[in-house]
Amino acid sequence: MIVETKGFDPKEEVKRAAALRWVNAVNTEGSFGRWSYAVAKKPSDVVTILSSALDHSVVGDGVGV
Repeated sequence: MIVETKGFDPKEEVKRAAALRWVNAVNTEGSFGRWSYAVAKKPSDVVTILSSALDHSVVGDGVGV
């Protein structure tokens, strides 16, 4: 799982798209396990994201909070 912490970033959407492409490629290849990606906008989001990942094995659609 990749959890990215982020404040304001004018290139956020470009970076998110690149991370999601990477996660999709790794998951399609299949030999490295199942990966997901999420963004934490504030520190407390990290706990929510990780708890959700543990409950569901993968964080929803990979988009995060």
